[in-house]
Amino acid sequence: MLTTKQRSNLNRMAQTLPTMVFIGKNGLTDAVYAQISETLELKELVKVGIQKAADLDSAEVIKLLCQKLKAEPVHHIGSKAIIYRRSSREGIEHIVF
Repeated sequence: MLTTKQRSNLNRMAQTLPTMVFIGKNGLTDAVYAQISETLELKELVKVGIQKAADLDSAEVIKLLCQKLKAEPVHHIGSKAIIYRRSSREGIEHIVF
């Protein structure tokens, strides 16, 4: 569980991140979950974009992603959602709070 301060710091870090994964008209498919999971292992912080054709809102998306991927919600607004999960990989630069 992230504290309010940690969530705030992660949200600040995510402001400069590009949107790395887009969810389209097919919604949350296994391929989308796999792509987000791999990105989380490499970067630990992911900004997800939800396209209008997806017919999902960011609150739904962040809830489903965090449940399935065992990640922490950071922030969601409009068509963007930000999630965090500490990587289990060795040799990457972990986010330090």
